[in-house]
Amino acid sequence: MVGWTTDWKLGVAILIGYAILAISRIFHLNDKPPVLNWRSAVWLPPYLIGMGIIVYVSTFGPGGWLHLWWDMLVVAVFSMIIYFWAMQVGLPAEQIEEMISEVVLPEEEGLAAPEHTEGR
Repeated sequence: MVGWTTDWKLGVAILIGYAILAISRIFHLNDKPPVLNWRSAVWLPPYLIGMGIIVYVSTFGPGGWLHLWWDMLVVAVFSMIIYFWAMQVGLPAEQIEEMISEVVLPEEEGLAAPEHTEGR
């Protein structure tokens, strides 16, 4: 039951992360809060919950009735459904590129752009 023992702890860690994010937003703890597009991440909670259920009912969890090979089939089908859903609600590539270009690392603030040297 190593799979379930690990998975439920990861689930709790993810919930703690969501709580920290919510508290940070509610109490304005970050002077420059990240831009969050909730619509493009709507698939994530169902995926995490679904995978948790699959592990729980598999032979890696206390349920134990979804046996080897069948569990892999269920994970593959479930993951493909989530993948296509995520692709439908995901951000356009142009918006992602724009968001990446706006990121400035703390160690890069105030520094000139590094020169590229061929052969390095």
